[in-house]
Amino acid sequence: MSKPASRFAFIDDSETLRRLGVDRKTLEQLIKEKRLRAYGGVGKDAFFKANEVEALYTELHPATDTTPQEAPAEGEKKPGPPRHDPAMRVHLRLQADLKWFDISENDIAAWFRELSQDAYQRQRSNVSEVMRKLQLIVDLIDANSATPEE
Repeated sequence: MSKPASRFAFIDDSETLRRLGVDRKTLEQLIKEKRLRAYGGVGKDAFFKANEVEALYTELHPATDTTPQEAPAEGEKKPGPPRHDPAMRVHLRLQADLKWFDISENDIAAWFRELSQDAYQRQRSNVSEVMRKLQLIVDLIDANSATPEE
């Protein structure tokens, strides 16, 4: 797999697609064939055990050659899962962020109690950047959804 083992026990469907290097239709077929188990999420989203995804990746992409691969020639595309276009990346991120509806204020308080003090500034910085980008989205929606006065 192109990425080291996950720190998280579960990963979402978008990350699973990326890690396996397959499209959504193939993922659905793997689930139907019971080669990968999906766990319920919010709405239509599903979660997968990271270790099961890694095992399936190994099954789907067996190492047949132990020699290092040559770097792609200049102008040649680097192998690996396709990157989404910017619009799809924003859409996927917003879908993932909708999972915040499952988080209560008590959940956040419990998370904070377990956060080490040396992580405060880093987490504050991350949250501030996310809030800035989400505010930009709200501003764009507001600016483009205003109905003209007649």
